Amino acid sequence: MLNFVRKLFDRVIGAGVSILTISLVMCVVWQVFSRFVLHSPSTSTDEIARFLLMWCGLTGSAYMVGQNQHLAIEMLGTRLTGIKKLVLNIIVQLFIAKFAMMVMIYGGIVQYNNISMTGQLTPSLGMPMSYIYIVVPISGLIILLYNMLNIADYVNEIAEEKRKQNLNLSEV
Repeated sequence: MLNFVRKLFDRVIGAGVSILTISLVMCVVWQVFSRFVLHSPSTSTDEIARFLLMWCGLTGSAYMVGQNQHLAIEMLGTRLTGIKKLVLNIIVQLFIAKFAMMVMIYGGIVQYNNISMTGQLTPSLGMPMSYIYIVVPISGLIILLYNMLNIADYVNEIAEEKRKQNLNLSEV
């Protein structure tokens, strides 16, 4: 069941990040084309590209957390093996989850509410800035969901390691 949920989540988030990245590239290519070939730069593509970069970066980093491809310092992790390494991985996931909950979800919601109350609009698009900043708590939720899946995987691996150890002890 967890594998099905992870695969579905990976496909949806991966497709979303891909669409954002393709949109960002198309936007920048159009900006360059309109500026240097048509000699009439588009007025809104600079702003769109900036906002797409925010969305692409934050959702992409959340996706990488799910793939365990995020930035990590592995000084201790490379020295540990077996259950000890899995326990360390769970502790790391708990710290990432705490960051996601406190900074990204809670802080992002506070930021979103503050910007929503001001009614601030983007300069060239006239779009509410709150639409841009909602990506912070969304990415935090994605990270948190991936953390739960990662922790469940590590707990299952620990159970499997213990089963192997028990089998080895019973054979002796």
